[in-house]
Amino acid sequence: TGSFSITGSLNAPNTIFSGSVRGEVRALSISSNTASLDLSTDNFFTLQLVSGSNTYINPTNIAAGQTVNLRINTTGSATVSFPTSVKQVSGSAYVPTTTTGVDIVTLISFDASSLYLSNVKNLV
Repeated sequence: TGSFSITGSLNAPNTIFSGSVRGEVRALSISSNTASLDLSTDNFFTLQLVSGSNTYINPTNIAAGQTVNLRINTTGSATVSFPTSVKQVSGSAYVPTTTTGVDIVTLISFDASSLYLSNVKNLV
């Protein structure tokens, strides 16, 4: 009973949790038009786009079986791009909401080399 914290990793197969399990939310910063997304640090991230700029979102430290959620605060004509390790629907890559709004991008890994992107746009 009670609570405890773990720093690092925990391998606990077939574990049943009652109650909530949550992680910290980490704000990403943009440097030289790149937002470095270190997947070893958290599973929840936020990013404020810059109007009129393309932001390269660069995920690193991909782990198999990981799901990451990124809340993107959109502005005007901001765009994003990803490396080829991020797989998107053919012919329909993610484009941020073109007004001020909120999008959620979810990245899912099944191995340590690729992420599969899904998104929900223009949440109000």
